[in-house]
Amino acid sequence: MHPFNHLKSLELQTCFNKHNVPGLAYLFKSSPTLHTIILRIVNDYKIERRKWIKDLWDMPISEEEQFWESHTQALKSLLSHLSVVKIHGFLECENEVSLAKFLLKHGKVLQEMTLFSGHCNYRDYLRRQKIRSQMMGFSRASSTAKIEFL
Repeated sequence: MHPFNHLKSLELQTCFNKHNVPGLAYLFKSSPTLHTIILRIVNDYKIERRKWIKDLWDMPISEEEQFWESHTQALKSLLSHLSVVKIHGFLECENEVSLAKFLLKHGKVLQEMTLFSGHCNYRDYLRRQKIRSQMMGFSRASSTAKIEFL
């Protein structure tokens, strides 16, 4: 039984850290026919959110990626309906990148992923550009999926 079986759009404000990820996965699993997900990430600038600075791109698969991949079957229905993803407050951190990568890799009808990140200093800008470039190369289940950074 899915509590939100007829929900088509979900807008959620969250502090996106590793403790909230299982709850987010449960919400997604409980909403199998979602077409649109809008996440508004409350930025707390804790060390965990900036984990990408150190080692994200040196690891073959992160703990967060493993988490999402382990839920592929449970989220199969959602991944067959989801067409629009918007993430506000996207700072290219491990939790956020792992979710974006998972949705791109498995979202069969995904058409648009828009990632809103805001302003940053020049050093962070260069780092973000590198991560964005890598994200553009992520595999996609949908040949029509577009990624936009704003």
